[in-house]
Amino acid sequence: MATTARTHCSTTLILMAGLILALASPVHAMVVDYVVSLNTGVLMGTSGFLDLQFNPGTIPGTPEAEAAISLFSGDAVLKNTGPTNGTGLVTGALPGDLVFGNGTPFNSFFQEVTFGSSTGFHVNFSGAFLTALSGSHSAFSVSLYDADGITPLLTTDASGALMIFDLAPGGEIASMIFNPSVVTVAAVPLPAAAVLFPTGLSLFAIVRRALHE
Repeated sequence: MATTARTHCSTTLILMAGLILALASPVHAMVVDYVVSLNTGVLMGTSGFLDLQFNPGTIPGTPEAEAAISLFSGDAVLKNTGPTNGTGLVTGALPGDLVFGNGTPFNSFFQEVTFGSSTGFHVNFSGAFLTALSGSHSAFSVSLYDADGITPLLTTDASGALMIFDLAPGGEIASMIFNPSVVTVAAVPLPAAAVLFPTGLSLFAIVRRALHE
């Protein structure tokens, strides 16, 4: 009887290990973190503005979402820095971290700069939109403006954006780049293994205890 129980538990352990490894496959990874890089060499030494926006499609009707900006980098010179450059649901200030919400119609951080050769940052998306079954999309956009704060730079898109992340209910995130010579986007996937690893250890511990009972 003891041998049968041990064999059964060993089989269970193997099956659970296989399930954990299958779920941890990169196929199940979800991308919510991106590196955005701007090549601004043609503007180097001139004054202008960097505009970051995160806006809902409709209110009400758009699932809650946040966009977190971190690791701001590059050789642009920031002028008149501070949280007052934010409008709507925006906290923080460059070159530090920013957090955008999408609970109001217009959410923007409008930073005056002297352009250098490049600018970059990480953006991470989170919130209820990842699992929502319906609703409107949210959009995170990156734009550059001339010193007048009105004239878009290095883009022909009607919105003035250089690129837009479109966030759909259910967690699908699409990037639209309107000037590939200026903007590059690199996805940083979070492997499912990183999320499941603690759970996997717990499951193994439970089954191992069963083997010794």
